[in-house]
Amino acid sequence: MDVLTLFHEQLDRIRCVTDADTQNELALILGVDLSEVTKAQRNGKIPSHWLAILLVDEYVLPEWILTGQGPCYADELQIRYENPGADAALPQADQETTPQHFPRA
Repeated sequence: MDVLTLFHEQLDRIRCVTDADTQNELALILGVDLSEVTKAQRNGKIPSHWLAILLVDEYVLPEWILTGQGPCYADELQIRYENPGADAALPQADQETTPQHFPRA
């Protein structure tokens, strides 16, 4: 998989959990300038501080954004820690699945 395709998949996951349809909406949700969103798209890289913002504000795990693997939300990890057998009940995020709930802080 090429770097640009990977970037677009990561950006799609971010848009999924933020419900942002435009660059302006994404910039507002992340609390960054529109120029930063444009720069990220031009460079084909998700800035690391976006991952921190999404973890703190939306409880979205960076690993899921970057890889599409594992749980999407941090609260899913708590369920796993408290009840290891609950793994089967949790939907596993991958590139074909998207979260059905968009929590807002």
